[in-house]
Amino acid sequence: MFVNQYRIHFVNGQVISVAECVEEDNEMSSDLIDRFMEALPGGVLMVGTEDTPRAFIPVNNILYISQIPDDCL
Repeated sequence: MFVNQYRIHFVNGQVISVAECVEEDNEMSSDLIDRFMEALPGGVLMVGTEDTPRAFIPVNNILYISQIPDDCL
């Protein structure tokens, strides 16, 4: 199991860091980013897993999401 790190940039200028566990180490794995891109404008994006705290973020409040490369950790 591997961890993907992301930064969620909000329209008000705030930035939070989040992490998600994935089954395989794949640099192209961007489940959170895919869910964000497929979300409806009035939708809610869930961040976290069953084993970690969850956050429910309105998609309208997100400006963009960036993935943190492993070499920056």
